[in-house]
Amino acid sequence: RDIIEVINEFNAKEVKAAYTYDAGPNAAIYLQQQHMEGCLETLVKNFCPKGYDPKDFVYDPMGLSSFSKGKTAESVAGACGFDYTKLPDSGVKMIIVTKVGAGAVITERGS
Repeated sequence: RDIIEVINEFNAKEVKAAYTYDAGPNAAIYLQQQHMEGCLETLVKNFCPKGYDPKDFVYDPMGLSSFSKGKTAESVAGACGFDYTKLPDSGVKMIIVTKVGAGAVITERGS
């Protein structure tokens, strides 16, 4: 099942998430904090291959969700030995949890 279908189902009763794609095949999903856990659970249910630990499938280096459970950027995404290239092709290789930053910053160029 693809991201669009899953997010549309997640939004069936109320719009809680929006999606877009970058120039390639990567989807970005935008939502407010209060909808994050439900959205992650939905994505894991639909895309995490059976037999794989969802905490390895969800990369949350900032500890924003219950899927991080004490893992840090150094302990996941390759450093722990988990090889994402060996996952069965579900169309989704990894879910990355992050947050929107403060926006553009004006910097001065040093000479």
